[in-house]
Amino acid sequence: MLAVVQLSRTAPLPTLTDLAAAIDELRDLCERAGRARDAVSVQIESAASRVLLTGHSLVAHADLLHEMSEIGVGWFVIDTTANSVDESIDALHRYGDQVIDSFR
Repeated sequence: MLAVVQLSRTAPLPTLTDLAAAIDELRDLCERAGRARDAVSVQIESAASRVLLTGHSLVAHADLLHEMSEIGVGWFVIDTTANSVDESIDALHRYGDQVIDSFR
């Protein structure tokens, strides 16, 4: 699963290496402004945000999130189905069990 990220008014960041460089640049800007390097939280929304809708492997998704976490991503947006509240809740429970628990 490729992590493609696009920031507002910037070129896409097609690889984790590109994302890491952008996060490092952000951290440098924070430091130059007299703030802590981690003063800004990084949140990502990408094609991988649709993992619950596409049926892709949650194990592979968790691996991707672990890689993103290592380069400075703190938050990740997940899309859920809009078919029903119960279906969304079930999907989020599955996500919690298979993805979020891997961070504990």
